[in-house]
Amino acid sequence: MAVLAPFPRRINVEVTNHCNQRCLLCPRQAFTRPTGFMDGALFERIAWQCAPHGTRLWLHFLGEPLLHRGLVGMIRTAKAVGVPEVGLSTNAVSLRGALADTL
Repeated sequence: MAVLAPFPRRINVEVTNHCNQRCLLCPRQAFTRPTGFMDGALFERIAWQCAPHGTRLWLHFLGEPLLHRGLVGMIRTAKAVGVPEVGLSTNAVSLRGALADTL
């Protein structure tokens, strides 16, 4: 009988692969995959699956998460379903005004 590995303690979620910068060191400049934004329903399913395990969500991979218009709602959803910690990495270019206040 196969033994399942424990559920991950942290999962990185790329809510978008769009970016508002063109950093020379970033590998995304060479990507050929299409750019887009994660659907809110998919993110909600991920959050529901992670919450019972105490898995932390990190909203970043190679895109700029602040460009996703649904980001605040995604974070609220994750916290509401019991995800203990939601973090993100950002270049902070868009971190101002109401978005900055809300986050």
